[in-house]
Amino acid sequence: MKKAILLFFCALLMLCSILPAHAAVSDVIALVPPPDTSRAASVYVYHLESGTEILTKNVDTVCFPASTVKIASGLIACRLCDGRLDERIYITDAMLAGADGRVMSLKSGEAVTVKDMLYAGFCSGYNDAICVLAHALCGSMEAFVEEMNAFAALLGAAQTFYTNPTGLHDAAMVTTAADTAKIALAASQNALFMQVTSAVKYIMPPTNLSPERTLHNRNSLVSTYYGIGYFNASCKGMNAGSTDEGGWCTVTLAEREGDRYLCLVMGADEDENYIYSYKITNDLVKWACNSFATRQVLEAGEATIKIPVENTGLFGLEIDVCTKDALTVYLPRGASDEDLTVRCHLNQTSLQAPVRAGQEVGVITVYYGDVPLGSVPAVITEDHGRNPILHGISLLSDYVTSRAFVASAACAVVLIGAYFLYVYSGISMRPRRGKYTRRR
Repeated sequence: MKKAILLFFCALLMLCSILPAHAAVSDVIALVPPPDTSRAASVYVYHLESGTEILTKNVDTVCFPASTVKIASGLIACRLCDGRLDERIYITDAMLAGADGRVMSLKSGEAVTVKDMLYAGFCSGYNDAICVLAHALCGSMEAFVEEMNAFAALLGAAQTFYTNPTGLHDAAMVTTAADTAKIALAASQNALFMQVTSAVKYIMPPTNLSPERTLHNRNSLVSTYYGIGYFNASCKGMNAGSTDEGGWCTVTLAEREGDRYLCLVMGADEDENYIYSYKITNDLVKWACNSFATRQVLEAGEATIKIPVENTGLFGLEIDVCTKDALTVYLPRGASDEDLTVRCHLNQTSLQAPVRAGQEVGVITVYYGDVPLGSVPAVITEDHGRNPILHGISLLSDYVTSRAFVASAACAVVLIGAYFLYVYSGISMRPRRGKYTRRR
């Protein structure tokens, strides 16, 4: 059943995925230099609306995932707890076994809800809450991790292998920035996951063993409780944290003026001035939002060129070729209309009546310099019937100039020639009639 849920989710993700990437857009992006990322091992910035990789650095290098593991475990938990948020969990010693690192000191015998553990684990980053959820949702830690690995495999994260749901270092647990980005993109489609990881704080009600708790978001891009100077109002959710081996890692979804970016920084270091995963993330978000934008460059039904229509009975008829849909492209903010070129690529030089409004006749492409930014179908917007007399003449003309007619005519000439040759030969071979003298 759980495998079926994962398969369904991946199918849904494929259906909901945004536009296919325009590889040529990278040529445009290269015109705007990115900020310094030297203090991070891997960087990945992706524009969701256009499906464009804005910036990549060492994205296929195998590394330790650190706290980015919580993106996969959080997404699995959100999928499995659908409809179960108010379900009560009675914590046992087995659930808390192995919970290490950042913990909130849950107690065996304490009664909590699934919702409490979801926020404690993936908003505030408490490892013991994640362990409790893993047991409650899958029966054991091992079964939950198995679900995580199955999910990563279904998304094509071939270089990722998880051994625990919390991100505590294990030499066998590895990933890449590219794999982590695939999982994060899937997580961005889950409303509950984004709600939990975007919350600034969560008030956990009192339990049978503990008073009310206030749980603050551990991600300093979202909350100022654990770190000052990194808050970014454009950033929503995901995860941040570190291990000695994996370095500082930050994954977030940034949005401004309708443009959304997945920004991922892994293996960053820190000094007395900065935690560089946060600093680089903020620099990248500012760079992307300030440098590029999605802009509509063509309206639906916008006329571009004309195309001749023949066999209508109307001499010299030409009709407009228009855009079937509006076209929105991703380009530098400084680009002006004068920098853009619209070209219509037709399937043929003229049309033969009858033609119908909405008939596709090619594509209309917008270029930035020589770089194609995007295309929409080219259509006509008028109906025109054909003139039967002209149509007949056209058919006759087409037939007369066709190979079939030429071959038929050639065969006829050969046969007629052969016939006359045969007739002439027969005549010449007959005995001639005339007078003759009998010998005596």
